[in-house]
Amino acid sequence: MDLDLAQVRAFVAVVDHAHFGRAASALSLTQQALSKRVSRLETALGPLLLRERGGAVPTPAGARFLPGARQLLEVADRAVGEVREVPDPPLRVDVWGELQSPARALRAIALDHPGLVVELSKRRDLGKAVAALERHEVDLAFGDVSRLEAPLPDSLVSEPVLTDEIALLVNERSVWADRTAVAPTALDRIWFPLAGSSRELRAFAEDYASSVGVELVPIGVNVGLAELVRRVVSDPTVVTCIVLGWPLADVDGVRVVRLQPPPRYPWYAVWRRTTTHPALPLMLHELRASAVRLTASPASTDG
Repeated sequence: MDLDLAQVRAFVAVVDHAHFGRAASALSLTQQALSKRVSRLETALGPLLLRERGGAVPTPAGARFLPGARQLLEVADRAVGEVREVPDPPLRVDVWGELQSPARALRAIALDHPGLVVELSKRRDLGKAVAALERHEVDLAFGDVSRLEAPLPDSLVSEPVLTDEIALLVNERSVWADRTAVAPTALDRIWFPLAGSSRELRAFAEDYASSVGVELVPIGVNVGLAELVRRVVSDPTVVTCIVLGWPLADVDGVRVVRLQPPPRYPWYAVWRRTTTHPALPLMLHELRASAVRLTASPASTDG
């Protein structure tokens, strides 16, 4: 059967917004016009949406139709762009933040490939990024897949590509301040901003503390490096974790001390199996090459 793309787009918009009115507004349609498009699609395919008070959700048939509908729209939009010779849209990538390995690697790749245009988002939570991947809002995301609450959907694929070495951040008056490295078993406790951290980051911190027999003490909300530094500067007893290599060498009042052996936070690249963005294969190739270079470097193999 022939599918009307306008009807398919209307259906996908309703699913994404869970509401006919918001979907109509997003597509610059009246709600009546959008409802007619969805109704015509359902006449051809059967019930795709459950109308509920205040919103709408896909039926089981609608949920099965949704991945193919998204892919159909993506391919159609790309085909129109090819005909009109429109430049490829940016590769939409979700990263945790500017300081972690994925963002640093992306900056280096972009410098090596000036024609590669990347648009970054920062959801700071892989679970949310996975949902955005399924909605086709991003093309690539990073996070610790091994500590997600549920397995990745079959429509997504993941691959470990990078790691961040975890070190200690201590006050300059701490008993550890003059040490170049500390065994985790020498510590009684590690302070960590559990509130505001993603589920997978909390799980990593909790698993590491448990594995080395150290108490994990929650301190405030994870609102960034500056606040973490402030807490360490204000209290000589606070020992917390940061990524080795963060720009802290010139920060007064703190010292960075390596852990021995060093724990490493894993970064997986996650993308849709059906992604057709032409820049994604290049990005994945360069990420794999970055991982090989990092693995071979003396700085990453000394512990």
